[in-house]
Amino acid sequence: MTTNPGESENAAATAQQWLATERLRAGFWSVDLAERAFAIYGDPVAMRFMRPNYPVTDVAAMRARLEEIIARNAQYQERMGSWPLFLRDTDEMVGAVLLKPLPGSEQVEVGWHLGRSHWGNGYATEAGRAALEYGFKCLELDAIYAVVDPANTPSMAVCRRIGLEHLGQTDQFYDRTLEYFSKAATAD
Repeated sequence: MTTNPGESENAAATAQQWLATERLRAGFWSVDLAERAFAIYGDPVAMRFMRPNYPVTDVAAMRARLEEIIARNAQYQERMGSWPLFLRDTDEMVGAVLLKPLPGSEQVEVGWHLGRSHWGNGYATEAGRAALEYGFKCLELDAIYAVVDPANTPSMAVCRRIGLEHLGQTDQFYDRTLEYFSKAATAD
């Protein structure tokens, strides 16, 4: 197995291999997923902590947003970005996992978005752990960060479960005050 997707001829395949867990698999965004994604990203309850771009208003807006995400992922040569998450057994879309630079920073953030019907199953924890492992082992990152809306206690709990340390609050990203977490790479 290639250990550094930056040197791989197929970085996307390496990312997909690392982002597969016992119950989940990451895929690639396409505009054909707009209706399935809209069921998640159009839900105002599920997206209440995601602003200013969410919730999306309709499938056409979701399609446009997916085009932006696909372009951003291509900019990162598929090594980083956002990937849709599917249940391995049924291929049902449950949400997304991300590993990408924070806006205006070289710090790489881990994150997850789940549809409401998939809350409480441990999927965010499972996907977050896989993304951390990929970031540390394949991308050889020294640290990975997370930023969370202060009212989003479930996501803060996921951060702690996957070993991120709470650093306090920051207003450096996304034009608002957020809880700030990090995890440093460990020597193997």
